[in-house]
Amino acid sequence: MEDHTQAQIGSFLAQADRSKPLLICDADEVLLQFFATLERFLDAEGFHVRLESFALHGNVWHNGREEQASDETVSGLLQSFFKRDIHTAPAVTGAPEALEILSANLSICVLTNLPGEQTEARAACLAEAGMAYPVICNSGLKGKAVRMLQDNWQHPVAFIDDLPHNHDSVAQMATDVHRIHYISSPKLSPIIEKPDSAHIRFDHWRDIHAHLESWAAQ
Repeated sequence: MEDHTQAQIGSFLAQADRSKPLLICDADEVLLQFFATLERFLDAEGFHVRLESFALHGNVWHNGREEQASDETVSGLLQSFFKRDIHTAPAVTGAPEALEILSANLSICVLTNLPGEQTEARAACLAEAGMAYPVICNSGLKGKAVRMLQDNWQHPVAFIDDLPHNHDSVAQMATDVHRIHYISSPKLSPIIEKPDSAHIRFDHWRDIHAHLESWAAQ
């Protein structure tokens, strides 16, 4: 875990209401429409995605011709996207409304994989989308960050993420955390199966909302 992640967790813990259960939410494809935003960016740059596997390298093509973009080109496009357009992503349908209701009985934070210097921009994007919750920027697997949060929390902890390897990591590092698998994109969801390390998977925020209301009441 990087120093800035530890520092942000410390700041969150110092200000959070730890008398309630904690909900740790990923941002991209859980709260914000990552893939749809990426597709719009790529189209403006003259490219499109063909989802033949769960990867971008090897699946980005030039518009208007049968030519695959090189790995170097894709890496450059992604760097530009994260610097320029990632913070324009709109809210996932139902997420702001569900979290607003859930926040009465849960403390909420956002654990997102972005460079630490992008914390303020990500927080501003979420606030603009109606989700002004504390943001913690992580790098790589999320197990250590979730474990640090759990170790300093007196009540149950739940975790929502779209990526199987993050569920695997949390399952190994913080076994008691309740793990929910969710992918908002209707294009990505069919190609990413629920990992065994997740306790449950949902396809809509209305179902996540109902599930967490029941979970928090236990």
